[in-house]
Amino acid sequence: MKYKIDVDLKLITSSLGITVEKLANNIGVARETLSRIENGSIEPSDDLLEKIYSFAYQSGIELNKAKVNYYSKHHKVLVFHGSKNIIDTQISLDYSRKSVDLGKGFYTGENYEQSLDFVCNNKSPIYIIDVDFNALKIKTFDLSIEWLMAIAFNRGLLKEFQNSQYCKNLEKELDKYDVIIAPIADNRMFNIIESFSDYQITTEQAIHALKALSLGNQIVFKTERAISQIKILEQLYVCKSEREQAYKTKITRIKRTNDYIVNAYKEHLREGKYLSEVIKDGEY
Repeated sequence: MKYKIDVDLKLITSSLGITVEKLANNIGVARETLSRIENGSIEPSDDLLEKIYSFAYQSGIELNKAKVNYYSKHHKVLVFHGSKNIIDTQISLDYSRKSVDLGKGFYTGENYEQSLDFVCNNKSPIYIIDVDFNALKIKTFDLSIEWLMAIAFNRGLLKEFQNSQYCKNLEKELDKYDVIIAPIADNRMFNIIESFSDYQITTEQAIHALKALSLGNQIVFKTERAISQIKILEQLYVCKSEREQAYKTKITRIKRTNDYIVNAYKEHLREGKYLSEVIKDGEY
């Protein structure tokens, strides 16, 4: 899939009220080069893509957010995929790993900001995706013990209980669905879940700490049937300036939540259950 650079050039010049020639002068390339990109006769280099989109972003034109708004008005359901790799072939579950949050699947988020948060440290695209959920069987988790145990199970933190009836039932339950909608578990959240699996904290301490880090939901397409119901609408270029701003926002959020996590551990000390008690009781 390619970036819609020909369309974007027109959007940038019209939004700023400038000519293609002036844009070319501002980014230090020949006018003919941009004209040939506009008419599709050449493909821009990575360096030129960065110059074009960085100039637009630094000029106050947030193309990606504008496109998200446009697609939101014309499509019933949108999801977003922040990828470390270009998707240049049909989406397939063959490339997915089992030892992630909810097992093998194609992982997406419910908004653009989530995907931007994921790719802000990488020079990676974001995909806008249209979905038809009508024919799919869907499981929805909230931030609960069931969700906590599902993440711990799939990330390999329940190995001592892998042959237990609890884990067998949990795996069987997850395999029933085409799509799973559940809270995102980033690396900081995983550290909390790992503390729970190591018996350092209880379910109540873990869940209250995790709430402080909530990033919204991820939508995971688990089956080929689910994959068949999604359509990539556009691949968005994320320039360095936008990634840097997203990273600053991410760091600010991390600093803001550190104290809340510590307080959650203290306030809910001796409340809830430890891992072995959850397994023994067999409850979600």
